[in-house]
Amino acid sequence: MNIETKVLSDAELEALLAGDEAKVIELCQIEHERVLLEHPQFAEWIEDIDPYICPRQDLIDALRNSPNGFVRQYLYSIFAFRQSINLVAGRSFY
Repeated sequence: MNIETKVLSDAELEALLAGDEAKVIELCQIEHERVLLEHPQFAEWIEDIDPYICPRQDLIDALRNSPNGFVRQYLYSIFAFRQSINLVAGRSFY
């Protein structure tokens, strides 16, 4: 697996370090979109299932089929978040 570790330009990385909250969020969104840009079918599928509300098995399938480590870690963070929310809410994450 070949993972490009630098998705933002040097100028964008500098802006990320010095930017206000809105700029940081904007650049993170740009970075996420660029990572998915190379995998349009996966990007469309992940948007369709919505990893924040999809069944657990769909999220596991998305983790299994992630095109790269960036996307896999993004989905894993959603998985961990959903587990935490379900522990607090007392509901099963199925």
